[in-house]
Amino acid sequence: MTEDPRDRLHQVPLRLVTAENITQTAAVATEENAQRECHICGASHNPVHNPLLPVMGFHPADDREEYVHLACARGCSRYGFCWCCEANHEPKVFMSEAINDAGECEDHAGESQPDYPVADRDSYLEYLRDHE
Repeated sequence: MTEDPRDRLHQVPLRLVTAENITQTAAVATEENAQRECHICGASHNPVHNPLLPVMGFHPADDREEYVHLACARGCSRYGFCWCCEANHEPKVFMSEAINDAGECEDHAGESQPDYPVADRDSYLEYLRDHE
C-alpha cells in the first residue's frame, strides 16, 4: 500500500506565525536593503520612493550583486529592460547584454514572435482593410 502524502503533513513541525515573527523578518530585510547602495548614483534604498532592484544577469568576478534604482537604470545604456516583464508589471533591470534584439529577457525570448506565419497576418490585415 502506498503512503498518502497528506499523512506526512502531520509530521512537519509547524511554526506559529505571529506579528512579532513578521516584524522581525521585515526588520532583517529592511536592514539588509538599507546597507545597499545604487551602483549608479550611490544613494541608499528607500522602499517607498526609491527602491533598489537587483540587476539580473550580472555575474561579476567577486560574486557581489549589483543594485540600482529603476530611474537611474533607465538613463544608463549599461542596463536594459524586458518589454514582457514590464507589461506584466514586474520591473526588472537586466544587463543590456541579457536583452535580445526584440527587447526580451531570457525567460521571455521568442514571445514577440507571432504563432502564425507573417503571410497569414498580412492576408488578414488586407481582408480587414477591404471589408471596412
